[in-house]
Amino acid sequence: MNTCPKILISSSMDIYLADVPSGNISIFTKEKPDKINDLYDFIYKEEETYPMKKTRFHEDYYGITWAKGRLFVTHGEWPSSLLEYDSSGKILNRFLPPKNHIQMFRAHQITSIDNHIIITSTLNDTLFRFDIKTEEWDYFSIIESNFKRIYAPDKHHLNSVWYSDKKLYLILNNKGESALNIYDYPQMSLIESKILGQKVHNVWKMKDQIWFCNSGDGTVRSEKGEKITVGHWSRGVALSEDYLVLGASGLGGRNARRDKESIVHVFDAKSLKPLNKFYVTGNINEIRMVGTQDKSHISEVYHINERFKNISFL
Repeated sequence: MNTCPKILISSSMDIYLADVPSGNISIFTKEKPDKINDLYDFIYKEEETYPMKKTRFHEDYYGITWAKGRLFVTHGEWPSSLLEYDSSGKILNRFLPPKNHIQMFRAHQITSIDNHIIITSTLNDTLFRFDIKTEEWDYFSIIESNFKRIYAPDKHHLNSVWYSDKKLYLILNNKGESALNIYDYPQMSLIESKILGQKVHNVWKMKDQIWFCNSGDGTVRSEKGEKITVGHWSRGVALSEDYLVLGASGLGGRNARRDKESIVHVFDAKSLKPLNKFYVTGNINEIRMVGTQDKSHISEVYHINERFKNISFL
């Protein structure tokens, strides 16, 4: 096998770094981002366009991606922001859409295409695009909505994005029977829409077919019916030449899973035989392979600064 890679794991509690397949774990984040109270105050003056309760603040870490050697993570929920980290876990920048534009709410999975970060925003079913060179934002909604509004109904719970062969694959979780929408990119014309499974997260290609986390029953499935059972709430995937890594969080609603123990499963990528499993604290939101290509993500390889001291979890 190749040199031992690592994974970044975003969770409701922190961002972790772990060796694969051994499971030696470190805390990646060196500091917590400040709350953005000025934007909270702005949003909650717009009661007609944002009918949510101010008490529902969570500081979760969600999507992870990189572009041109720069590492980005979505953070927070009401609203979400895009954080830039250096390779040692220090925050370099925080990016948000302008105050007079639609905001990101509970942003989930992200990816990168050239100089753009593509972000799924679940609570307004909107796809955001951030240009890392110009720092400009634009948007695409999968439902008809007025972009003067700050908030739009969470109809489809858009939560996952993957790009391949000039096509953008989006998961519409629908909080039940979930759909995969395939668009050409960047035109964003819908090519195909089809039902995949129940409460789906993640989409990627493996063994020449589409795979997805069927979170509703704790499995990972292919379109042709192959199945891997991880139990609990299946979410988060990383794939190298040698290893398939899958996340399994605690059962229950979002708040019930926030501080529970979650499992990281490591499989042989070719045979899909289990190799190891280890534990992290908090609901797993994303897993990305670093130090080698993540075949479930993008072709660019990201490298981590080796400054970490291992910590262990029970």
